[in-house]
Amino acid sequence: MMENYNELEIEEMFNHVMSDIEKAEGDFEKTLSYKQLKYSEQQDAREIILTFGEWLFDYHLEEIASWSETSVRDILIAIFPHKISADISFFKKIVPVLSSFLEFAFYANLQKNGLKLIGVIKELEPLMLNEVEVSLKGSLEEKLYNLGKEMGLDLSSLDDLEKLYAFVDRFETPEKKSSKNNIIQLSTAKKQKNNA
Repeated sequence: MMENYNELEIEEMFNHVMSDIEKAEGDFEKTLSYKQLKYSEQQDAREIILTFGEWLFDYHLEEIASWSETSVRDILIAIFPHKISADISFFKKIVPVLSSFLEFAFYANLQKNGLKLIGVIKELEPLMLNEVEVSLKGSLEEKLYNLGKEMGLDLSSLDDLEKLYAFVDRFETPEKKSSKNNIIQLSTAKKQKNNA
């Protein structure tokens, strides 16, 4: 489907979609629904919403008004757990944040199926969390997150996750940095995932 557009048109469409999502997210931050989120959820709400919206466009060419059940399922089950490098505690924030945002979007006439999508998202939460647990089991990331917990970091916070990656980066030797499986690659992958 994207073959029908040139690179400039695709970039313009993407910028338009992201502008709409950023505006909606900014308006959402002024609502009671946003203020009722836990403080830690508020801290990462913008990143969660923008990433969700960006990937719905990237993978399904859907803007906020056209988000569908099928696309939401795909993003929450197949994309988020494998593209976001974070501890499971971060993933537990996704459903409350997106639920509140979709409720706002429905009542602001931005997403006509917002309330229905909330039900879908809540239904998918156990599957998404299971997918995260399975992908972390025995991985270098799991070991890294255990280190972060021992250091007293809040691994549900993107800021603390960044601190953890920066900490580990300081102690990597040149030999380890060139090895095939090292923690720095996880940090790089995290940055690429956030930019993807």
